Amino acid sequence: MHRIPLLIILLASSCASLPTAGGARHEASIDELAPVTVGGVRQWLLLRGEDSRRPVLFFVHGGPGSTLMPFSRAFDGDLVHRFLVVHWDQRQAGKSFDPEIPDSSIRIPRYVEDCLEVLSYLHRRFPTQAIILVGHSWGTVIGSLAAARNPPGLAAYVGVSQVVDFVRSEQLAYAWALSQAQGTASDSATAVTKLGPPPYQSVDGVLGLSAALMQLGGVVRRVPLERLGEAVSSSPDYTPQDLDQQEKAAMLSIRLLLPELNSFRAEKEVPALPVPAWFIQGADDRICPRKLLADFLGKLQAPRGKHEVTLEGLGHFPFWDDPQGFAREIERIAHSIEADSRRE
Repeated sequence: MHRIPLLIILLASSCASLPTAGGARHEASIDELAPVTVGGVRQWLLLRGEDSRRPVLFFVHGGPGSTLMPFSRAFDGDLVHRFLVVHWDQRQAGKSFDPEIPDSSIRIPRYVEDCLEVLSYLHRRFPTQAIILVGHSWGTVIGSLAAARNPPGLAAYVGVSQVVDFVRSEQLAYAWALSQAQGTASDSATAVTKLGPPPYQSVDGVLGLSAALMQLGGVVRRVPLERLGEAVSSSPDYTPQDLDQQEKAAMLSIRLLLPELNSFRAEKEVPALPVPAWFIQGADDRICPRKLLADFLGKLQAPRGKHEVTLEGLGHFPFWDDPQGFAREIERIAHSIEADSRRE
């Protein structure tokens, strides 16, 4: 399939070298914020690494529309020392929001093609380096669909908080929230009762359940949400305009993609993965329950291996709950990939 080539425009003012663990700056380091043309529209990448010659760790954020870029520097410091870390603000998300982008392009197949174009760009720019795609939540939908196409340069797929069945996940999350809220007079109890059971056909329903789960401890487990807000507001990569438009962009993305998300079933859409696959799951994640992941992995065809990693005491954002522990798991995965490549 023909893909529109990427046009990269480097921002000289955003390029700088990163300090090594010992404080010195490595000549091959990279800290680059760059707009690229993907699928005919401008989208943004943030590339950071102590040594740009190391394996590429390509994050595909969740949401839809919930970008990692504005708070990435608060959790990926350990990863930047070991990898070339790439964050991508997807179509109509964060810095990539553009009111001129047609609503008709906000569809899962278009996002998959965008993801493949970014992968192609990274492979062309860093042709000798392995690329590990790390999808999170919604990002696992488009990330797994892209990985199933076995694009050049992709060494492995890592699904963090893997989406298996969106509606079933909501049903399990609602039942858990109801059980936690019953017998209390909290705002969460009132909110869950008013919501009623899923599936939801509106943004209000989806966000209402997510808010209740957040308040009940089913999303973030260890780090106060205030810290997340502080990281976002102090981001050097986001302008005030970027921050202002982020919520609008996320709401638009969820509204337009919700019908497709409600019909997504990983078992049907991603029956096989041709690349080595890992699935990292917070044991206390109530948005993407572990039970559904276990069912999916039992049926997934993965001739090059499939591995489940459960992180106890963590929720839907394990890289935020425990950045050091998450980085260790990613390093173990990278070591396994390197060992397998030497044997091949």
